[in-house]
Amino acid sequence: MAWLLTLIPILLVGIVHFPNQGRAELCLRPSNYWIVFYLAGYFLPIPLFMQGEDLWTQAWGYPFSSLDQTLIKSACLATVGALLISIFSSPKGTWHFFPKVGGHFLNPIYLPRSGKYLISIGRIVVLVAACIALIYIGVRLIGGLGFLLSNLADRINLFAGLNAFFLPANMLIGINFSVAAVRALGGRFPAWAEYVLLVVTLCALFLLGQKANLFILILGVAIIKMIPKGGVHLGWLLLAAIVLVNLLMMYEFIFREALVIGVNTDRLTAAGWWEYLLPQVTGNLMQIQNLSVLVDAVPKAEPYAFGSTYIAFFTLIIPQAFVAVKPLTAAGLYTLTFWPDLVARDSTTMPPGLFGEAYMNFGVPGFVLAHVAIGRLLRWIEKPYFQGRGLTAMNIVATATAGAMSLHFIRGEFFSPFLILVGIIVGSRFVVFNSGVVRGVRWVRAKLI
Repeated sequence: MAWLLTLIPILLVGIVHFPNQGRAELCLRPSNYWIVFYLAGYFLPIPLFMQGEDLWTQAWGYPFSSLDQTLIKSACLATVGALLISIFSSPKGTWHFFPKVGGHFLNPIYLPRSGKYLISIGRIVVLVAACIALIYIGVRLIGGLGFLLSNLADRINLFAGLNAFFLPANMLIGINFSVAAVRALGGRFPAWAEYVLLVVTLCALFLLGQKANLFILILGVAIIKMIPKGGVHLGWLLLAAIVLVNLLMMYEFIFREALVIGVNTDRLTAAGWWEYLLPQVTGNLMQIQNLSVLVDAVPKAEPYAFGSTYIAFFTLIIPQAFVAVKPLTAAGLYTLTFWPDLVARDSTTMPPGLFGEAYMNFGVPGFVLAHVAIGRLLRWIEKPYFQGRGLTAMNIVATATAGAMSLHFIRGEFFSPFLILVGIIVGSRFVVFNSGVVRGVRWVRAKLI
């Protein structure tokens, strides 16, 4: 039954969402990234989960009233959710049970050739310097770079009370996205300056232990670079994904294990690396387990949150003196409710996922509405491509951000990813607002394939 719960939803959603998609659609549509990561998080873990051999069960665990029945309900909910994202993200008027939307995406795409964006390098340098300065102050307050690097394994306690100094790292991601987008539109910005900016941002995120942000930056820039080319062949995309996963896991290994307890030579062999890699990757794919906990316990054992976890974001900037007790984020409320001992002992939290948070607040109606909302948002982002009109820099930034942040939203919750999203938007808008377009822009059709 476990494999049926895994394969049937994946095949069903795949048949509905992916047929007749060309190279450009497969590589560039943000909805594809959402669907792929959704299927990976909600269906691939089911066989190991039912056997109790998954990392989530071993590290967290939960006394389900009936695991089989709960898992069937959760899998059905997740299947409906994936289909809703697919349906509502499809371009208006093109969706039916076997959607034939191939050939519409980027057909045609128009890029400016006679007119060009102009970017003020000086203004970008000032903004980047300000972001780096704030990050530097935060590092000094923590205790210096050496103390930071040796304690990255416990980032929650390390950054406690000083997170505001590290939020500018999110703005650096937005600056990279907008510069890459403007250059994709023929903007006048030196290639060397773009790559220097990218290296500076990568180093900042690397030293801060922000693996998720590294993933967002790399994937987002890759999506932008693929737009003028109309995507790449699927084989190259899969190869790049494998390389990226291994690089990020090597980074995780260095800061979470090698710098803390030293290098385990067994990890340096192929078998040892695979033994380390598999639980690390599957450890990010726990959405079906968390949804099953909520389906089993809410509202029978625990009441709905009725939106309190969303309010937590808006009370972030209010001083504690004015609001004595602030609402908990979804990760805090979820973990304290079901694993209070783990929170007290390890100071760690488990995010329920964006859609798990919707269920935790408003039950099945909230779960359904969250998927509909995401689907409609993705349709709006993809709309300029299907209409074949001239792209703007913010169209491209929105595409890259939606695709690159899909995994972070699916595995996280509203609060943390939204903070990153706000930083990306602020950084991107600063660059775009401070760039102009030479008069006489003539949009010409790009040769994609």
